[in-house]
Amino acid sequence: MDSLDSMISNAGIAGVAAGLLVLHIGLAVFASYLITLQNGVNALPAHKRPFVGNLVWLAIVPLFSLWYLLGIILISHALRDEIKDHNLEGDGGFLIAILIVIVDSLWVLLGIGYLATQALFFAISGGLLFVAGVVLWALHWSQVHTAIAELRPRAKAHA
Repeated sequence: MDSLDSMISNAGIAGVAAGLLVLHIGLAVFASYLITLQNGVNALPAHKRPFVGNLVWLAIVPLFSLWYLLGIILISHALRDEIKDHNLEGDGGFLIAILIVIVDSLWVLLGIGYLATQALFFAISGGLLFVAGVVLWALHWSQVHTAIAELRPRAKAHA
């Protein structure tokens, strides 16, 4: 019996360790994304920045999740306008930012529905929306990074 209890205890410890590892990796990836957003704000001329670049870090605070959704729209909108001003192609991830807000909002609503009813529909739909949200997040990250790369040489030339 002791060996069974020991195995169960070890499995629990391993599960907690794996969960902490996944959490830390996720936070590191999210921090890299926030650095890209901060660079996106800082790539804009000072008078066109929607807010100070350091404010993107408020997205880490759980109560500021709405700030994150508003922030990606404001950043992408400002990048889109700057891209248009330089006659470049792209939208700075603006369309994808709108889609992220829609998908994240639906995901939260489905999560509430699942908690209220435990219905399988909400679980499956929420899972699919989570995958869609991660894909959109990666695409937004890529488009903001591309916009920064296009705008940086022009910002240095005008400085």
